[in-house]
Amino acid sequence: MSKPLFDCQYKSALAGETPSAVRIYGRNGGYAGPGNGTDELWVRGLTMPGSGTMSWVFSTVHLGKEGVTVIDPGWPDRTDLDGSTFAPLDEFLRSRGRTIKDVTTVIATHAHPDHIGAAGPLAEHTGARLIIGAEEMKCIDIARGHEDPANSSGKFAVEPGGVGAPQGLLEPMLEEVRHVRDRWYLPRNTPDILIEHGETLVDMGLPEDFPLEAVLTPGHTDGHLSFVDRTQQILIAADLIMPIIFPGIGLSIGMLGGNPLSQYLESLEAIAEFDDYLVIPGHGYCFTDLATRRHETANHVLQRAREVRDILMEEPELSIWEIASRITWSLGWEGMQQSRMLVSGLRQVIMYREMIDRGEMDRWERVFGQNR
Repeated sequence: MSKPLFDCQYKSALAGETPSAVRIYGRNGGYAGPGNGTDELWVRGLTMPGSGTMSWVFSTVHLGKEGVTVIDPGWPDRTDLDGSTFAPLDEFLRSRGRTIKDVTTVIATHAHPDHIGAAGPLAEHTGARLIIGAEEMKCIDIARGHEDPANSSGKFAVEPGGVGAPQGLLEPMLEEVRHVRDRWYLPRNTPDILIEHGETLVDMGLPEDFPLEAVLTPGHTDGHLSFVDRTQQILIAADLIMPIIFPGIGLSIGMLGGNPLSQYLESLEAIAEFDDYLVIPGHGYCFTDLATRRHETANHVLQRAREVRDILMEEPELSIWEIASRITWSLGWEGMQQSRMLVSGLRQVIMYREMIDRGEMDRWERVFGQNR
C-alpha cells in the first residue's frame, strides 16, 4: 500500500471528506523550496460532484516570487463561478499574503471537468497565461469538431454490428452518448502555451522558482500530462495514479489512435524513475512508495487482460460482445447491459483484445507480473 504523507489527508480520504489544504514546502516548516523557503507549494482539496474519493479533486498551488501558479483549478459551478472558484481561491491566497490577482499561470493536466473545468474561466478572470499539453489539445480539437469524438479512432469504435451486439440493444445507448455530452468545461480562450513532453516551465519563459517538467503519461486520456520537479523530487501525477482507487483508462474526449491500455502500462513503466518521489495525485491523498502502487495498479489492469486472454485461448473467434458476456463485472453482465458504462466497457474489451493479439502480455508480465 502507498504511504500517506499527511495523516489529515489520509483520514479525510478514508471518510470520503474533502481534505483541507496542506503545505508541501515553504515558510514555517515543511520541505525547503527552490527559493530557500521564500516560495510555497500547497495542495488544496476542492469539492466536486461525486461520491467517496471522487467527491473532491486536488489542485496544486505554487506561491512564487513573481506570481501564483495554479494546476488543475477544479470543477466550477457554471452558475456561480465566483462562489465556487474565484472567492475560495482568493480567500486561501489572502491567508498566505496573496490575492487572486497574483495568479499568473493556470495549468490543466488533462481535459476532464474536474481538472480543466475552471482553468479557462480562472485564466480569463485573472489575465493569467493558460497552459495545456499539446497532445491533449489535439483531443480537445477532435471533441470540438467530431460528432462522436469517443469513436473518433475507428479501430476502437463501438458499433452494434462490429461488436456483435444483439440488434436494438446498443443503439439507444450509443445515441445517448453521441448527443447528450455537454463540453461546457472546455476553455473558450485559446491556450497561451501548448507544452510538450520534456519541456519545462522555465523553457516556456516562466520564473525559475518552479522548475516543473512536463511528462506525457497517456492512458487515462491520450494527452494526459504529469509534472515533475526533479530538484524537490515531487511528481504531480494528476489521474495517472492514485492511492485508493484505480484510474479509468481510455477516457479521452477525442482519441488520437493509440491503444490506451498499452499506453497506460507504458506510462506506469516510464515513471519508475520517480519511485522515490513524493506523489501528488488527482484524488485520494499525497503519498510515497510509488513503486508499490505502480505494480498494484498495473496488475489491476493485467488481471482483466489475463481474463480476456484465457477466454480467447479457449474460443478465439468470439465477438467482443461474447467476450464481454464472460468477463467478471462488478455490476454483473446483466447489470452492465442496463448500465451507461456498457459502451465504455465494450470499448475496453476491444482494447484488451488488440493488446493481446499484438503479443504484449509477455512483456507486461515480465515488467509487472505478480511473481516479480
